Amino acid sequence: MTLEHESAGEKGAGEAFEGVADAVRRLGRRFLKYELIFNPAALIPLVEKYNLETIQRDGWVPEAFLDAGVTHQTLFSIYDNINIRQEAPWNDGAAKLLIVTDMVWTVKAWIDAHMRSTVTRTERGRFPSDRILGSLDRIMASVGQGMSGKKLRERIIVVRDEIKRRF
Repeated sequence: MTLEHESAGEKGAGEAFEGVADAVRRLGRRFLKYELIFNPAALIPLVEKYNLETIQRDGWVPEAFLDAGVTHQTLFSIYDNINIRQEAPWNDGAAKLLIVTDMVWTVKAWIDAHMRSTVTRTERGRFPSDRILGSLDRIMASVGQGMSGKKLRERIIVVRDEIKRRF
């Protein structure tokens, strides 16, 4: 779902999103243990809404939160809860595809980190493959029949097959 932008105005949005990502990283590293200051469950929908309204580029939001110290498991749970709640704007169209894409991106990053043993000690326990597979199966049916939905379904199948193979 990554969209390429080349005009000068959109280049400014690209530079702005990098500033937002840097702010998430800095604030997370400094305040992650203070939930009242840095609450990923409250911040992720806000940053994703900014992403939706500007560049619609997948992966940068969860990557920034991972860099800030948020665990893969926490990110996955937040994205899964957003998808389950089906609240506007995340219940339809490009917004739904963006949230699902970032959820799948998070799962893929989690698998990669787990295989490289770079996940935190708290995440080193058993990979919750059954829970993740259930979520992936649930969202696969809901991504639509358009070209973006088809590409996302293909991506979900690849990630799902990798989980089955490795875990």
